Amino acid sequence: LSTISTLLVFGIITIFSGTLSELFSFPKSWLWAPIIASFGQTYLAVSLGLLQMNNKPISYGLTRIGHSLLLAALTVYFVLYLDWNWEGAVFGHVLAMTFFIPAALYVLSLTKYIKLNVSYDYALQAIKYGAPLIPHVIGTVVITMIDRIFISHFIGMEALGIYGSGYQISLILFLLITSFNQAFTPWLFPRIKAGKEKTKLKIVKVTYAYFVILMVFAILLSLISAPFVRIYLDESYFAATEVIPWLLCSFVLHGMYIMFGNFLYYSKSTGILSIATLIAAITNIFLNWILIPLNGIIGAAQASIFAFFFAFIFTWYFSTKKVKMPWFSIYKRV
Repeated sequence: LSTISTLLVFGIITIFSGTLSELFSFPKSWLWAPIIASFGQTYLAVSLGLLQMNNKPISYGLTRIGHSLLLAALTVYFVLYLDWNWEGAVFGHVLAMTFFIPAALYVLSLTKYIKLNVSYDYALQAIKYGAPLIPHVIGTVVITMIDRIFISHFIGMEALGIYGSGYQISLILFLLITSFNQAFTPWLFPRIKAGKEKTKLKIVKVTYAYFVILMVFAILLSLISAPFVRIYLDESYFAATEVIPWLLCSFVLHGMYIMFGNFLYYSKSTGILSIATLIAAITNIFLNWILIPLNGIIGAAQASIFAFFFAFIFTWYFSTKKVKMPWFSIYKRV
């Protein structure tokens, strides 16, 4: 599936290369690089996911750290020693991802998840489960990137730089969300499958505790972000402190949204997840178009808040229908 989708995307980008190059201000001759990097990222993500689900933390950590070190080394070599500027960073990323394609295949062979024979039943199940996730991924990319296009169009590159600085600081919360979700998913699925009422109550309590921790961490990060910006960034970026609290709020809602998305993954309701993400993406585009001219870079963060709030409510509602959990009975005695 990843090979077929990569070839499909490559064909689309080749046809519309001129338009895409102009839209994203990205050289036409380098449009192939994100495709190759994404192809390698797919294999890396699959191998890491399998190591995670098979409870192999050491192999998972070594693979993750190895990839990060290779990426850093290649980027430093091409950018600092060969003076390739941004091209060095892009090419280093592509090489790192390309290297991990055979490494990922080796991991898959060790875990006995790769075989030479073709199972049409497994292929059909993979298509049914994975195909609906394509719109979900596209919607996620739109929500993540479309605000940059609107900011550069309506306000300018200087405002985009300020927004990007605030976004980078806010990503600290996103790293917490991603790390927790990667650890939580392999813990969650077997406990849902067990079906015990006591276990379900524990899942609900962990979920609510996670939400509270997200909110507290976002508040603390918001409070320390202002002095951090004033100490470590140039005065021209001080305005980033105004958008950081809004961005942190959007990340909190994003963390809550993907938490309930895990229950849709378990129930194989990936189509519902895609619908939620696509509607949120369309909402995000519309609100960026309205709010950025009105509120500047804060309007971009506000658009993300509304989009992720909708996605959270949508996934929460349907996850409660697909996987029965005692969301309103956390004090119930079993």
